[in-house]
Amino acid sequence: MQNIHQLISNLIGGDDFIAEAVVGEISQYGKVASEILAYLLKSINSDIRWWAIRALAEIKEPEARQLIIEHLSDEKLAVQQCAAIALRMNPSELAIEKLTSLLEHEDNMLTQLAGDALIEIGKKSTSTMIDIAQKGSPRAQIQAVRVMAKIGDTESISTLFNLLGSDSVMLDYWAEEGLNRMGIGMTFFDPS
Repeated sequence: MQNIHQLISNLIGGDDFIAEAVVGEISQYGKVASEILAYLLKSINSDIRWWAIRALAEIKEPEARQLIIEHLSDEKLAVQQCAAIALRMNPSELAIEKLTSLLEHEDNMLTQLAGDALIEIGKKSTSTMIDIAQKGSPRAQIQAVRVMAKIGDTESISTLFNLLGSDSVMLDYWAEEGLNRMGIGMTFFDPS
């Protein structure tokens, strides 16, 4: 195994294939790697911050998750997207609030990735998603209902039922999908 400084040099050296190849090795250094990557997150170069987040995604330490959460609000969209993907890989309920705020973002990919991370967090995000489904903007509501549908928490059943027949095709689709996944979908048939 290379030493951590060689690995970090390869991570930020500008060759994406080499950088991706060393991510797993960097993660084996745990807290030491997290400290070095935290320093890289202060860089003005967004590519360096992106690769630091990518490497932190492989480190299963609370410090790594916290650094990732902080960069959900990075000034660069690509870094925010990487942080959302990282939280899908390394979920933390501490990210629910920031991920939920991204459901309002104008970038469709970022809202989708934030929703995916909330799905991985699971049932602990259900109550927040219920609130967004009832009171959020139309954009956020669609993602919140998609998240609830994929989590399948029975706490969301009444909210999903209330959204059936919604004016929004997407809300109606995800509400029905969620209920079907929980085995509660409605099937109509002709009894004759």
